[in-house]
Amino acid sequence: MRKNTPIWSSGSKTKGTPSETTPGIIRIGEALRRRDRERNYETDTVLERLTGAKPTLFRAPYGAVSADVTTAAAETGHLMIGWSVDTMDWDGKNVAQILAAVRKEGKPGSIVLQHSAGGKNGNLSNTVAALPQIISYFQKNGYAFVTVPELLSDK
Repeated sequence: MRKNTPIWSSGSKTKGTPSETTPGIIRIGEALRRRDRERNYETDTVLERLTGAKPTLFRAPYGAVSADVTTAAAETGHLMIGWSVDTMDWDGKNVAQILAAVRKEGKPGSIVLQHSAGGKNGNLSNTVAALPQIISYFQKNGYAFVTVPELLSDK
């Protein structure tokens, strides 16, 4: 595994009611950030022990970026990243549909989102089958594969 690759994510959502006061909302936000910081530190510790590298990148689950998630990531020293191509592979899209998304949305600097777990009925054979074709498509069109930190350093 390469150092500083995005390999984990965590997040939280809060819902408020009209009767909550601002100080209450602030305390809820602080509690959620504290919880997320603790989770992030615990996850970082395990991953650093396993890989020898501390994760520095953070992808919010479902792309659900909020002020609390952004603050928690920053407080644990993580840079927020996202993606620019969503293959929707988890939703059971077939290989042709996955490739169509990549061809339509892929461009220099793209980050392609695919999954390694989940999928319709726990099946991601579509993802596995599409990946070599995605790689071939990008290579035939002159693209190179780099880590996210390398991609960001070119910006």
